[in-house]
Amino acid sequence: MHAGIIVADAVRGMITFEKRILTELTTHNMPCIIIATKIDLPGASIDRVKRDSGDASVLPFAAQTGEGADELLDKIAAIANPMT
Repeated sequence: MHAGIIVADAVRGMITFEKRILTELTTHNMPCIIIATKIDLPGASIDRVKRDSGDASVLPFAAQTGEGADELLDKIAAIANPMT
């Protein structure tokens, strides 16, 4: 099974290229996770990333603090092993 992971900066929102990738993934009915990074920085907006991504699953993540890491790993594992 194939799946897509898009890493979007929560400070700037999704850029055009990331939106195009998301469109391709949804067109081909592929599961997709959007990781909203840099959520610990001033000006970060998870809502902006969610708005930009439509119905796709958005997971907040901060590399500096590790916030959201457990949820992210769980979601990746669920997509990688859909029968578990």
